[in-house]
Amino acid sequence: MRRKYLEELHNTRENLKERLLEAFVANRRIYGAPRLTHELRDSGINVSRATVSRLMAELSITGACGRAKTITTRPDRHARKSSDLVERNFSVDETDKLWVSDLTYIGTREGWLYLVCIMDACSRRILGYSMSDSMDTQMFIDCLDKARSTRGKVLMSDTIFRIDHGSQYTSNEFREMLRLSQFSQSMGSVGDSYDNAMAEALLRLIEEGARISNKSSTPERRQE
Repeated sequence: MRRKYLEELHNTRENLKERLLEAFVANRRIYGAPRLTHELRDSGINVSRATVSRLMAELSITGACGRAKTITTRPDRHARKSSDLVERNFSVDETDKLWVSDLTYIGTREGWLYLVCIMDACSRRILGYSMSDSMDTQMFIDCLDKARSTRGKVLMSDTIFRIDHGSQYTSNEFREMLRLSQFSQSMGSVGDSYDNAMAEALLRLIEEGARISNKSSTPERRQE
């Protein structure tokens, strides 16, 4: 009985952390513990501010007044815009109908390591990832190559690829690769985290795991 109780308690805590992370991302990673507590209560979750603060510490997330962040999304104002084919609806019932992608950064003793991932929205499987010590377009192209290889496909005419407004995603090289692969390209609004909430939530969990383990001190070892 005690074991079952502890398992249920653990599952409840993990579910609460997931809901907290979703609320944090949905509010552009600005809200701190007080406002996130209100957000969760408004959604029907009875939680204290102290609990939210503890869970935020476990997830290594802070509000706008927290630690300085490295900017990863640098929009190209002259880039061609694509229509929003997703409209914040990430619920799909088949694989390879929607792929989402985002970029994050992980601190190492030798500087920042940048990580880009591509995930299938239905299966939540990470299809490809690539890492580099600089935010170059080639890293994104390599990631897309790995994702296509995972599926064993060259042409993806039935797949929507949700791209960010970052200059790497909107670069001529990357978008030409998407076009040749026959992806349907989709873009949300600028600076709205909720428009890419699924990918951002995934990368936040990866960031948390990297900070907890902290076993690799260099970009070369983290690639392993």
